[in-house]
Amino acid sequence: EAFVNALDHGWKVSPVCGNDSHGFWGLDHATSRTFVLATEKTKAAMLEAMKQRRTYAAMDQNIQCRYTVNGAIMGSTLEQPAVFRFEISISDPDTDDPRDQVTKIDIVKDGGVVVETHEPTPAAAITWNPTIEDADSTYFFVRVWNAGGGDADRSDASEPVAWLAPVWTGR
Repeated sequence: EAFVNALDHGWKVSPVCGNDSHGFWGLDHATSRTFVLATEKTKAAMLEAMKQRRTYAAMDQNIQCRYTVNGAIMGSTLEQPAVFRFEISISDPDTDDPRDQVTKIDIVKDGGVVVETHEPTPAAAITWNPTIEDADSTYFFVRVWNAGGGDADRSDASEPVAWLAPVWTGR
């Protein structure tokens, strides 16, 4: 809710996850993660990716998420197109765990409105390529669900497991 509110107020922010752990217990037990889409595993590349808002937040420790819109990677700002061609790829390397299978993907726009939903046959790897026509929205982002709701002890499959960086439309 706060993420959508920030986007609706014009902030160019991307999601990150954290936890409120007091001591070392959280290092081994926390399941929230911030993922950064960097070109290489160096401090400079990581900082550049964060600067470009190429992040996603997840309650799954190793879910892999990527998407582009009109060929521009998440975190990008487009030049006011009216047609948006998404290429979404979600996977989890825990292919033997049915709780990690992707069950739902949403495309969300201004105000937290779900523009389109894809509910595939649950699988460890999903690709989805929808096209959306929209001349008014200022951003889109992707939310992901899996069968287990994440890696936490009390995870809930009715809640999203990952939130991906927006693509801003340039409006």
